[in-house]
Amino acid sequence: MDPRFEIHPEASAASTLDKAFYLDPEVWALARERIFARCWHWLGALDDVTEPGSLAPRDVLPGLLDEPLLLARDAGGTLRCLSNVCTHRGNLLVQAPCRAKDIRCGYHARRFGLDGHMLSMPGFEQAQNFPAASDHLPVLPLHTFAGHGYAAIDPAAPFDAFFGEVRDRLAGLPLDGLIADPSRSRDYRFDAHWALYVENYLDGRTSPSCMPASHARSTSASTATSSSATPTCSWPKHATARKPSSCPLARPTTAGASRPTTSGCSRT
Repeated sequence: MDPRFEIHPEASAASTLDKAFYLDPEVWALARERIFARCWHWLGALDDVTEPGSLAPRDVLPGLLDEPLLLARDAGGTLRCLSNVCTHRGNLLVQAPCRAKDIRCGYHARRFGLDGHMLSMPGFEQAQNFPAASDHLPVLPLHTFAGHGYAAIDPAAPFDAFFGEVRDRLAGLPLDGLIADPSRSRDYRFDAHWALYVENYLDGRTSPSCMPASHARSTSASTATSSSATPTCSWPKHATARKPSSCPLARPTTAGASRPTTSGCSRT
């Protein structure tokens, strides 16, 4: 690990990160591959893939990873998370939720099963060693929790390492019966480095001055359940440096190139 970015495990001995972490484009590119590509990402509710033959596209972190994924439930009921990029010319396969027996690329009609295996392609009948393993759609690790899906491109740790404690703490709640209310959803956009947002959330000294009302509510709740007002700090067990890893999935057709407008769902 770059010594500028080493964090002492004890908060009392830790110091502020070097400014390069926030400003250096090369460090930003490394963070994209080492942090975001290796985390588990929320894919939303799975209501659109409940039936066999269901296909529903997802886009992981638009503007950052821009990884097109495809949720596919086969005839046997198994749900998978596939790359939504054709292994031939990088065309997006499915652009809207639908039902189908297989996946057909709208560019050159390459067909895939709902398990990601390539089935056929016109004009390749005499091709040798075809299809190869690289012709199949990559399958990503997928986990479900409370009716929602989570996927990782190249996970740094198992799903339970990220969500195990959350799942244990919420075990007594009827999460599967909860229904989202879009009217209560809020989007908050800020012009700052992502780590500043996280650091301000974790820094308890921010609340009293910047968010006095929220701080008052949280303080009241804390004193009602705990006799100690001294916060404790700890670092995640899996917050270790990893080798850079390129996202292993193919990329979609570059911007400006023509793309078919077909949905990619084959109904034959």
